[in-house]
Amino acid sequence: MAACVRDLSARGYTLGIVSNALSEDFLRWSLAETGILDCFSGIYASAAVGYYKSSPRLYEAALLELGARAEETVHIGDSYAFDVLGAGRAGIRAIWYAPAGEAPPARMRPA
Repeated sequence: MAACVRDLSARGYTLGIVSNALSEDFLRWSLAETGILDCFSGIYASAAVGYYKSSPRLYEAALLELGARAEETVHIGDSYAFDVLGAGRAGIRAIWYAPAGEAPPARMRPA
């Protein structure tokens, strides 16, 4: 994962983190320990911004601060409810990185 983040950053993509974490400090520490803190232009924790990922407002705050447009942004996350649906409410496309063995909701399964 860290190699992918470094590669995307080196290619010029703007990277940010939107999280339901209570502490931006914890997120910064974790990223620093992994050696990728400098790859991110912004970190947006729900406790600091005042909204959970279920609200489009958290994503909108991140977009505004990053100077990004929703239609040009992709959000990657492991929670269908918070990451896929939450980002979608803000007009952002999302990639669901499902935990191993977790089945997608019925409406996402191939017919």
